[in-house]
Amino acid sequence: MPGGTPVEGAGLAAGTGRLGVGGAVKKVWRHLRNGDALLVNRQPTLHKPGIMAHYARVLKNERVIRMHYANCNTYNADYDGDEMNLHMLQNELGRAEAYHIAGTDHQYVVPTNGKPLRGLIQDHVVMGVLLTCRDTFLSRGDTMQLLYLAGVQLARKAAFQMVPPAILKPAALWTGKQVITMLLLHLHPDAKHLNMHSGTKTAADMWAQRQVRRGEEDKLEPIGKEEGGVVVRNGELLLGVLDKASFGATEFGLVHSVHELLGGAPTGQLLTQLGKLFTGYNQMHGFTCGIGDLLITPAANKARAAMIARGEPAGMKAALKFGGLAGGDAMQLREALRARIALQGHDGPAAAELDSVMKSALMPLTSECVGQTLPAGQQKTFPDNQFALMTGTGAKGGGVNFSQISVMLGQQELEGRRVPLSPSGCTAPCFAPFELTARAGGYITDRFLTGVRPPEFYFHCMAGREGLVDTAVKTSRSGYLQRCLIKHLEPLVVGYDHTTRSSVDGSIVQFVCGEDGLDPCQVQFLKEPSFFAMNTAAFLRKWHVDKKHKRLDPKKAHETHAAWQATAEADRPVRLAEQTPSSQLGATSEAFAKKVDRFLDEPCDYFSGRPKLPPKQWRELMWRKYHAALQQPGEAVGLLAAQSVGEPSTQMTLNTFHHAGRGEANVTLGIPRMREIIMVASQHPSTPLMTLPMRATHATEAAATQLATQLAQIRLSDMLKKVEVEERCRPTHPGGTQLVRRVRITTYHLLLRGK
Repeated sequence: MPGGTPVEGAGLAAGTGRLGVGGAVKKVWRHLRNGDALLVNRQPTLHKPGIMAHYARVLKNERVIRMHYANCNTYNADYDGDEMNLHMLQNELGRAEAYHIAGTDHQYVVPTNGKPLRGLIQDHVVMGVLLTCRDTFLSRGDTMQLLYLAGVQLARKAAFQMVPPAILKPAALWTGKQVITMLLLHLHPDAKHLNMHSGTKTAADMWAQRQVRRGEEDKLEPIGKEEGGVVVRNGELLLGVLDKASFGATEFGLVHSVHELLGGAPTGQLLTQLGKLFTGYNQMHGFTCGIGDLLITPAANKARAAMIARGEPAGMKAALKFGGLAGGDAMQLREALRARIALQGHDGPAAAELDSVMKSALMPLTSECVGQTLPAGQQKTFPDNQFALMTGTGAKGGGVNFSQISVMLGQQELEGRRVPLSPSGCTAPCFAPFELTARAGGYITDRFLTGVRPPEFYFHCMAGREGLVDTAVKTSRSGYLQRCLIKHLEPLVVGYDHTTRSSVDGSIVQFVCGEDGLDPCQVQFLKEPSFFAMNTAAFLRKWHVDKKHKRLDPKKAHETHAAWQATAEADRPVRLAEQTPSSQLGATSEAFAKKVDRFLDEPCDYFSGRPKLPPKQWRELMWRKYHAALQQPGEAVGLLAAQSVGEPSTQMTLNTFHHAGRGEANVTLGIPRMREIIMVASQHPSTPLMTLPMRATHATEAAATQLATQLAQIRLSDMLKKVEVEERCRPTHPGGTQLVRRVRITTYHLLLRGK
């Protein structure tokens, strides 16, 4: 970039003024080059990571934006024609902030709750599982090719180190887990100190089963039972398959652990290299899904047909119970239902109660049918079944998709109710008025594999249309909710003394930001203290502080903590009421101090990799973590708080749904409830709710029911069973008439219990 700056007003057309409006000649110092910082934004910008800084790479003759899909979750973007805004930074201060604050590697977790935003999906998840299976062995050529594709610099022998092969004879073979190990060890000098264990999305019982001798009897156990958890020791992947839980947008996985220990840049590099590695393995291995993956065995098909046959009698029995008829034919029941529902309307309590009774009767049947058919009834088992491989590992879809294709669609619902009745009492023209069959109410026993009949297809389309309408309507509601929150909270910032202040007049809103001073992006791993115990040396090296910083002197911190512990618990001062969190090491919240001490009392499991730490070393480690996790001064915490409420509200349902099987539990949920709390602040909520904890001595269901009954408000309308009004004209003596009205009120019998 040229060193000089343009002379003020130079080069402007005559009569245009200083701003150059109206045909000014503007100077372009240079065009965009590779490596420049670009601010990328997709609207609506619902939270802070909605604008991130990317490194630019200029592609000649291109008219589209190229971007790694790992960032799409952050922007809520997809590749179907989305438009995004690009902003090039105009000064060095903006470039510095883009590279070191707003860069994509620094936005790995969401400020709402510290959960990861970036991760790999779909084909990469499937390939991660297939590559790290126990029976995946690779020759030296394939191993080196995969590492080369992943971007490992094989030519630099000082940096790259090949691990010994898992099998030496008759040919040297490396496992897929060893490929991941070499990738990790090459990632960062401190990666060789990484220790972690986490769960997997792939359930351990999904693997094929074998006969195992346990005592005097044989038992079936999954072959890959130990693969149900990921174990990394000293940078080596020892157990487990890598799936969505390890490198997807999931907390406490492998990539999330690397981010906590090594930082943002190695995390971004790891995601890039894993993506290239799995793409290369996909080109070697291949992946496709066919009809054979969706078929179930003849025995499972027979059992499915038998369970479906039980559906109609179960539905009829439930309807008879609702109608109060112990027996009788369908015509009698229809007339009884017509009388009850017509009196209150098709949306009245009687119709809702009928829906609840029918769903309660049919839901266990659906669950049983799916449970006995999948996965036991599949013709091809996991991991040879490609569809089960997709749904089981978190790559795409879930058990519901598999069951709708291979078993049945189940009950279709609109706004938490069954398919509604038309004014004539029919759900569809092909059904009789007030027909009681489960099929007429939207219970679909067909499946996509063998086809769906027209009425069922129409019911399914109704449920799908409801989702589209709900999405369109709630967008405006949640948008206005977020605007109201942001406009009121945007002045709140963190000061250098860790207070939350208003930037308008400097008034203090909180004496310690968030009551503990911690940044939500930094606190997620405090839920897993064993991770810090396993990686103590690496963390202490990461947070090493020069001794000249007396405020962070651990010796003084231990003395203060000992004096605090020696004080009686009732007389102990609140540390954050007397000190700011950064004034001294060990100035933490009470909840954090209790959690640190509680962990010291937990038993050590040798296999967990957690050593028995000296109490002083453990406390110093966690105090340094607390100090490193403090909110940065100048952070707009009010804005982040507003976004943290507003952004998830876009995922909420708009309508109020009934709980299945509980017709009375109709509470205001979703966006209407949010509006009621935040925007209206109503003194009289539409559905007041009170949660009362029971004492341990009386914590029984009968006692809870009795208490709820005693506290319930009973109105006259709740007691009325029937009101009959009879009017007639009665002649009077002088030749006139008199209107006589007789009202007969029938109430329910109440059984009052009390001491």
